[in-house]
Amino acid sequence: MQKDVLNSDSIPDLEKLLLKAMTRGVEIKILSRELNLRSREISWLLDLGTEIKNRKLTIVDYHQTEKNMIYSSTHAKIICADYDSAYVGSAELRRNSIVANFEIGCYLRGPQVYGICEAFDLMFRKGKEWKL
Repeated sequence: MQKDVLNSDSIPDLEKLLLKAMTRGVEIKILSRELNLRSREISWLLDLGTEIKNRKLTIVDYHQTEKNMIYSSTHAKIICADYDSAYVGSAELRRNSIVANFEIGCYLRGPQVYGICEAFDLMFRKGKEWKL
């Protein structure tokens, strides 16, 4: 996730949107993989989380290996909201994904979203909380 995905006149500033949501009390959970390889790229998220007194941001690394072999990981791009709506697709929140790559996804609403959120929650619980 890049905080400056595109120019500010093209897409809302992701950092400002997340900060505003956390200020309203929204709990934000981010699930990724191999965060030790991406720490410089997304460290701004942890800085953002420390700006809020009641921490509303949790980042989890879900990438499980054993004997140098991956036995479970995540590659999905999912955004869930309140078990009622979700985006599922291939696009990452990165400039290259939006500008250069051919990405596809769909926005879902209703009861079918519950299963998507349950899968996310399962990986989130089994992951390891990430801190710099």
